[in-house]
Amino acid sequence: MRLIKVLILLAFLPYYGFSSHIFGGYLSMVQVDKSLGKFRIGGSIYLDMNITDPNELINLQRISLNVKIFRKRDGALMNSILLPFNSFSDLIYDNPVCAINRNLSSRELRYSKEIVLNMTDYTDANGYYMAWTRCCRSPDLSNIQNPVNAGLTLYLEFPVLQENGKNVDYSSPEFHAPNGDYICINKDFSFNLSAKGVNSGDNYKYKIVTPYGSTNTQVNSSDVVRAGPYPMIRWNGGYSESAAISGNPSLTIDEATGILKVKASTIGLFAFTVQCEQFRNGVRIGLVRHDFQLPVFDCSNNRPSPAEISYNNNVVTEVNFCPGETVVLTTGTTGGNWNFQWKKNGENIAGATQPTFQISGEGSYSVTKSFKTSCEGDTTSLPVEAKSGLDLKLKASKAKICDGETAILTAIAGSGVMYEWYKDNVSLGRNDPELTINKEGLYELRGRTTGSACNGNQQVRIDLIPSPIISGLAPGYSCQGDSVSLSVDNNGNESFEWSYNNTLISNKDLNNIWAAKSGKYSVKVTDKSSKCITISPESVVSEYPGLAIEFDSIPPICGLDANTIQLKAKPAGGVFYLANAQISDFVPKNSGIGRFKIEYALPQGNCLTKKVRIVEVKKGLKLSISSKSIMANRGDVIPIVATADESNVQFKWIPDKWLDNAQIANPKITPLGDIQYKVIATSSDGCEAEENVSVFIGERLLIPNAFSPNNDQINDTWEITGLQAYPEAEMWIYDRWGNLVLYHKGSNLNWDGKRNGEVLTGSYVYQLKPYPKQDYIINGRVQIFN
Repeated sequence: MRLIKVLILLAFLPYYGFSSHIFGGYLSMVQVDKSLGKFRIGGSIYLDMNITDPNELINLQRISLNVKIFRKRDGALMNSILLPFNSFSDLIYDNPVCAINRNLSSRELRYSKEIVLNMTDYTDANGYYMAWTRCCRSPDLSNIQNPVNAGLTLYLEFPVLQENGKNVDYSSPEFHAPNGDYICINKDFSFNLSAKGVNSGDNYKYKIVTPYGSTNTQVNSSDVVRAGPYPMIRWNGGYSESAAISGNPSLTIDEATGILKVKASTIGLFAFTVQCEQFRNGVRIGLVRHDFQLPVFDCSNNRPSPAEISYNNNVVTEVNFCPGETVVLTTGTTGGNWNFQWKKNGENIAGATQPTFQISGEGSYSVTKSFKTSCEGDTTSLPVEAKSGLDLKLKASKAKICDGETAILTAIAGSGVMYEWYKDNVSLGRNDPELTINKEGLYELRGRTTGSACNGNQQVRIDLIPSPIISGLAPGYSCQGDSVSLSVDNNGNESFEWSYNNTLISNKDLNNIWAAKSGKYSVKVTDKSSKCITISPESVVSEYPGLAIEFDSIPPICGLDANTIQLKAKPAGGVFYLANAQISDFVPKNSGIGRFKIEYALPQGNCLTKKVRIVEVKKGLKLSISSKSIMANRGDVIPIVATADESNVQFKWIPDKWLDNAQIANPKITPLGDIQYKVIATSSDGCEAEENVSVFIGERLLIPNAFSPNNDQINDTWEITGLQAYPEAEMWIYDRWGNLVLYHKGSNLNWDGKRNGEVLTGSYVYQLKPYPKQDYIINGRVQIFN
């Protein structure tokens, strides 16, 4: 009974139960009608046709792919979709002989269905994903552990489909149909696995990621997909996301273009996944994982020379064609020992395997060339860009030419174009793609494709720029010590180079210079736009000889109170200037302190001969004396103090008689007779000041400081002992309020302390001047007691 049950179960197992022949694929989601929420859900799977049973193939084209949609936030099932089979295409190999010899045969099966989604169900900000899973991978994979039980899961993420009550534009990227291909060990290899976008403005970023495995195994091979997360395959040692195919470099992908590159170092079969992430306004909104595999073989180093693509018997890299025109590209050979595979935009074209190919629309066309009877290396030609319409361009080496110069006009177009040149609408009878001209005018290039009415034309105006005109430059005469201005006109778009006696004057990019030396001057004028050049004739500059002028030097002046200086110079007839002001005398108090340039200018024809003197006005020195008149007793030691208004001053007393030091500011004098001194002070900058001091020798005076006019016959009067020696002495006595109490003149002073007959009491101030003609005064106080 058990045996019967097992047989019944085996009878119901599908042919594709283990699915090791499925090696990759991807899912897609294209919006058909935004308002209705209609989408076309698609799935593509790749088959290894060499291990696919014919019955299995038939069954795969009968079944539907069971794709499920889940919510990312919690894995809730949103929808289950059965995608029916739609179409298939075989992957085209560049080198068919090698593909056959190496048992390479791959097919893409495409499944799709249009469905309507309830957009209000798809508003979760975390987004959604759809997935389809299968058991088992090829046992021949080199980079995956236990590939037979690894399985694969196709996966696609998409964003919310409705925001703020409005349906969102969204379609996933769709991958290009890949070429059938293989990698040769230790050879540079590239492979296009890019996708195209449906929504304009979205950006795409590619990277290699670890493939998803599956919960399905050989034992549990059901294709029912469950909510994620999905298990990752486990890499064999030495392999990883960054080295899915080991090499130098290992397998990498350009994140912007989706171009894979590798220089493999190990033979084998290698699985990998390319993840295409979709960005909108800098935010990732979705992704598609594209599973694929590539074999690495030890290839022959014998490779044919690359084919050269020709059009109308000319090797080309660009062709232009008109509507309805037939353009046939050829490899220049009839086939013979070669196989050919034509490509458009990098994708192999089905059935395009002949030496010639008729292009179908604009694009980049190339052809791969391989040996017809042996599996060896192959080569790919340079691409030919095919453009609709006559893309005619005209390039001028110069838009403006100078007198005597030429310009080259060049036609730029694809092959098979006939040219004719015109100037000012008159044919020049020239058909070459290049024309050399030396005259101004409106030039026109007319072109047409061979055997077609596809015409085009381009025009360019060539202007003749006259050489710069040099005007205003004339011979000059300079005065001695002066310079003369040399200048030429400037239109604002010229540069200048001046020369003196045929030697370039540096840093003189000016239209005028000041010539200070006799000699020959010239200028080269260059138009900055056209680079046209004109060199001027030489301009000779001569110098007048100067006159010999005698201008008296002016010694330094000390102080603003110094005397006015009359200015003198020979020959006469010139003018003195101070700060551009005409003067005849120099007045220190008008100029102030400082150094001043006085210029004497003597006319000589159109020139002025000049002589300059510098006059310095210094601050000056102020000197004061403690007393200019001194009364002393014979043999007294008397200090004399001189004070200057600045430091570092030297002093000299004349004569030095009876002085303890005649070189200091405060000497001491011991006079034995009348004498007059002069003190001279000299500052550090040479300014002097002087003062006089008179010293008089007289009798010693004894002046009482009190008396008592009370008629007791003791000190009743105030008398000064020694006053008799000063017959012209004067005495003033004042009370405390400054009122004059007594004035006395003469040597016979005998005051009884009375004023207006009334005896005074208290303290009184006196001033005694022994010599009325001298400044010496004795001051003191006297107290009157009653």
